Amino acid sequence: MIKGPKIFYVFFIYSPYFVQAPKFGNKPNHLTDYRPKPLTQNTIGAGNQKSRTRVDLCFAPGHQGSDQSHQIKRCRISDQTHQTLHQATGHPQFRIPQIRESRFRRVGLFYNKGLLHFPPTENNNYNLQMSFEEIKLATQNFSRENLIGGGGFGKVFKGEITHGNESTTIIAKRLDRSQGQGEHHFLMELEILFEYKHENIIGLVGYCNENDEKIIVYEHASNRSLDRCLNDVNLTWTKRLNICIDIAHGLAFLHGGASTKEMVIHRDIKSANILLNGDWKAKISDFGLSAITAINQEVISKLVGTISYVDPQYEYTGFFTEKSDIYSLGVVLFEILYGRLLVPETKDYDQQHVTRILKQILEEEKLGSIVFEGIKEQIDPESLSTFRVIVSECLYNDRKERPTAEHVSQQLEKSLEFQEDYEIWGPKLPEDYEEILKLSKSPGISHSSAKKKHLYNLFSEGILLQDGKVWFWLGSNGERNEMISARKFSYRNRSLHKWSVVSESRFKKVAEILDISNLMIKIKTRTHFLSPATVYGVHLVFKFCDFKGVSKNPMYVDLKYRKGRKTLHAYFAKWRDNEWMMLREE
Repeated sequence: MIKGPKIFYVFFIYSPYFVQAPKFGNKPNHLTDYRPKPLTQNTIGAGNQKSRTRVDLCFAPGHQGSDQSHQIKRCRISDQTHQTLHQATGHPQFRIPQIRESRFRRVGLFYNKGLLHFPPTENNNYNLQMSFEEIKLATQNFSRENLIGGGGFGKVFKGEITHGNESTTIIAKRLDRSQGQGEHHFLMELEILFEYKHENIIGLVGYCNENDEKIIVYEHASNRSLDRCLNDVNLTWTKRLNICIDIAHGLAFLHGGASTKEMVIHRDIKSANILLNGDWKAKISDFGLSAITAINQEVISKLVGTISYVDPQYEYTGFFTEKSDIYSLGVVLFEILYGRLLVPETKDYDQQHVTRILKQILEEEKLGSIVFEGIKEQIDPESLSTFRVIVSECLYNDRKERPTAEHVSQQLEKSLEFQEDYEIWGPKLPEDYEEILKLSKSPGISHSSAKKKHLYNLFSEGILLQDGKVWFWLGSNGERNEMISARKFSYRNRSLHKWSVVSESRFKKVAEILDISNLMIKIKTRTHFLSPATVYGVHLVFKFCDFKGVSKNPMYVDLKYRKGRKTLHAYFAKWRDNEWMMLREE
């Protein structure tokens, strides 16, 4: 017998009981444990995204007529930097005159041909200049075993710089003058790597400029270049999308994201120039053909990158813009979906063949023929559709119609959202979630357009089914629960209850029991949507109409009820939210 007020509201819950469910050494030029942090290093010529110090390393011959004119090199610097450089050198070989044709009011003159060295100061935490002997030792005398690649610049070697018991893997690119790229390209790449620091731009470890040896030393990307990973089945569609986003972020930074009036046009964006570290973070590399120019200004040049990635408009205009990089980016994105190079290294370039393949991404019904087999079953249709559209826009023939790198990154992130929603939240939904939703009349539910994360959150909070008489929700472990409205009960004496509206109830109406000495109710429910192989308990949920004087402690209740042929007892009611109580079967 329940002691207390004589009237309360009541309904039942079915819920399961059991569910099967860089440091540096003391000596100059010695690197010990370099881990590049491009956005936080505070060095001369190494600004961040918001503040960038200008140190232009595109040197030009000094004034004619000087006794040392054959040795003079001129370095354009900003007012912000000239005093720091003057203090850093502290040497009569460096002075700050004014040059009329310079974009800055002061220009640094170095009277030593080999002087590319910024000694450590308070604002220059480490010295990037490395000796030739140090790099030679790291690469084992540039041995064939350490040779990992090459190109127009020269050969690329892997090496280990050791200090004490620690070693750091580096990549050294050694200039080969016979290949046609000389000091200008060496200095241009150095300038860009000095000034444009970003997590998606390859990090600069150091450089060597001794006599005829010009070497740039980079951070090591352990997963090699993208072109070697395109057909890797372990590179999932989600990983590929993240790589795409990284490339777009890096390019957006180069195209003006550094809060400056200048931008970098890379001119050689291709899969081979995208390096991947151990976490598959993508980094743009190889700036030998790049140019620093004013925002929205074209670059006239006879030097072009790899032909299968080159903007087709260059053939007619003779100049590059940042939208030329966007076309190249579109080809790279296509190859990531395609799972192989558009033009393999072993084949000659065939423009008609390339055009025919690229056109397939313009038509959604032909996507199946170009998607890499290793990822075809993984891709969410909405993710693929979003990806297809933005790649198509990158490949537009008209430069003006191509998107910016920032817009590309936004659309790729949208594609990733669809994919993660498909991969992460889809498996958490009930297999029959569509069937369950058809029984719901909750407003704003459209399983055809709603993201799966939204649907999962909806199920976790609960939805009304069966004309609003059943509240269905998923537990934290995915178990299914139901709360049965009192409107589904059978009442032997209908005069002992009436229907009331209670604002804090999930149901439109609740049963107000007028005599609780003998409830005389019968409950029959289907277990169609409950979890199979799960033992469920039955809980009576009620609330006193007159709450005054009711203790907050667990309440003793002697409730006798029958379940099937068994007669059972429930003894204690515990408090729930909003002054509701729950009586659990024993």
